[in-house]
Amino acid sequence: MRAFNLGAVRRALYASAVLTLLSVPSLAQVVERGRTFADLTASHPCDTGLTNRIARVTDCDAADDFGDGGGAFQCWAYCDGSAPWTNLAIGGGAGGGVSGLDTADGGAALSDNAIVRGDGTTGIQGSAVTIADTTGDLQWEGTTADAYEGNFAFTDPTADWTVTFGATGSAVFEVDVSADNFYSASAFYAGSTSSANAEFAVDGSKVYMGGGIVLGWTANANPEGSSYVLDTQFTREAADIVKLDSMLELTPVASGGTCDAGNAGRIYSDTSPARCWCDGTTVQKLSGAGTCD
Repeated sequence: MRAFNLGAVRRALYASAVLTLLSVPSLAQVVERGRTFADLTASHPCDTGLTNRIARVTDCDAADDFGDGGGAFQCWAYCDGSAPWTNLAIGGGAGGGVSGLDTADGGAALSDNAIVRGDGTTGIQGSAVTIADTTGDLQWEGTTADAYEGNFAFTDPTADWTVTFGATGSAVFEVDVSADNFYSASAFYAGSTSSANAEFAVDGSKVYMGGGIVLGWTANANPEGSSYVLDTQFTREAADIVKLDSMLELTPVASGGTCDAGNAGRIYSDTSPARCWCDGTTVQKLSGAGTCD
């Protein structure tokens, strides 16, 4: 039977373990134990050798500010590779919670899906606004807890869209960009994703339509129910000419108003009955058994 030197084996294993540990890169970034600010700056001046290191300072002026040291708080310091050390907020100072709070465990129980808010007196609280788990839909309770809420529901978008709020409270919506419709800061455009090629635009108090636009009606209250077949329509015939493809019905009135140069060309149906036309000075009867006012 051969004898084995187990002690030598153990020594070899210990050496192997030590070498393995030394070969693992150190990920720790904290400078050893907590130190006073004066001790930290003297023993570990911030330079490139301590880049991205953090240290616990034991005599800070406040929970988030080491100041000149000598205080009664603990806080964190950070080295960016060049002097001096700078303050670093981690979890809100002494409370370990929301930044600016002394505690994060004194608030009321959170309702399901409530958006969390910080309260400077009681800690973390649930707000009156909830957000759905999967859709991101928002619900606003308002000042009164009742059965009525404001809801913002979001359909899964197929393209990016943005709602922009201006400095004076105006809101600009970009919609259906992929469907060749969009809003700019001052107008709505349809028919193109470029205002230069849009066929329809609403800008302020004016509506602009391209020459190929047809203004029409279907027999059904729902255009799709009539397969978008128009039975009445207006179109542009030429410059200064509008074409109506059907009859024009004028509701009879007792008087056509003043006939002067400003109303020249006005046509109306008189209740007498008669078809009347203003020539700029006098109302002329075009047809009918009655008289024009």
